[in-house]
Amino acid sequence: MNTLEDIKKPIQSEFEQYISLFNTTLSHSDELQNTIFSQIKARGGKRLRPTLTLLIAKAVGEVTDKTLHSAVALELLHTASLVHDDVVDNSDERRGQASVNSTNGNKLAVLLGDYILSTALLSAASSGDAELVSILARVGQVLSDGEILQLKKDTNLDLDYNTYYKIIEQKTASLFQACCESGILSANLSISISHNNNSTVNPSALSSHSCEDLIQNARDFGKYIGLIFQIRDDIFDYLPTKELGKPAAKDMREGKITLPALYILNNFSCETIKKLALKVKLGTITDDEIAYFIDYVIQHKGIEFAEQKMQEFAEKAHSLADKITQKPAENAALHALVNFFAQRNI
Repeated sequence: MNTLEDIKKPIQSEFEQYISLFNTTLSHSDELQNTIFSQIKARGGKRLRPTLTLLIAKAVGEVTDKTLHSAVALELLHTASLVHDDVVDNSDERRGQASVNSTNGNKLAVLLGDYILSTALLSAASSGDAELVSILARVGQVLSDGEILQLKKDTNLDLDYNTYYKIIEQKTASLFQACCESGILSANLSISISHNNNSTVNPSALSSHSCEDLIQNARDFGKYIGLIFQIRDDIFDYLPTKELGKPAAKDMREGKITLPALYILNNFSCETIKKLALKVKLGTITDDEIAYFIDYVIQHKGIEFAEQKMQEFAEKAHSLADKITQKPAENAALHALVNFFAQRNI
């Protein structure tokens, strides 16, 4: 199992149902809105979050209509957050194509993001399960908390690892956690075991763990792969791209100091690098200074440190995968998904 398509094999038919439901849900009778939504759908992306939601549900039981609506709702929430993020970050591109705000302006982008968010809530409500709606609403709050925390830290040179991890847990990992929790709580199971929110989980997975343990294991699995996902993205910022032949440095251009640089700033007393890091925060760093900064980080093993942290999180995620399910195909897919997140090059 080396590719994302291989990982999806245990949920292939369910994933096709998801695609159909997502495409139907994100549509509009207005020509302009529908055109923009069609462009968003055409980008597609890797669809990692719905893949995770469906795979977790299949790992502990069977995918249901509730699972499909939850997967659509969470992906719509993710989509809305990206539209809004591009406005906040003044980004011109999303997945190599023009962002919604760059082609339609910030006002329309914000309104479209709001519409997609409302559509996400409607999709969650279509599941008929109030707890699944609550999960969506709660993760929406956490995503906003992460953005606000990052904005607060953009104006000073904060070198704290804990703050960095808190931001990426809120901004990225929280959504993967919600996918895992929704997957379990929406799955069709052979018998019901009561949980304090009246949801059910697979009894075969509870031989040595309580219902709460299983849900927590799934949430922790989502957290660790989410952290891995974001750290890998942070590493990409330091590596040459096919398009540019040099690092994109998108995070630095947006005033963000990520893990590879944090390692350097916390372990080396170089006044030049500290001054450049402050210029990153202030948005005054030049292209030549960015190139120098990146070279320094790479030469002093900032990338290796970030990869080591990814490996630590990957080991924890692998351990949790075995606690979530022993169904052969699904267990193998969860392990493969961890490896995919850690080793992906896109």
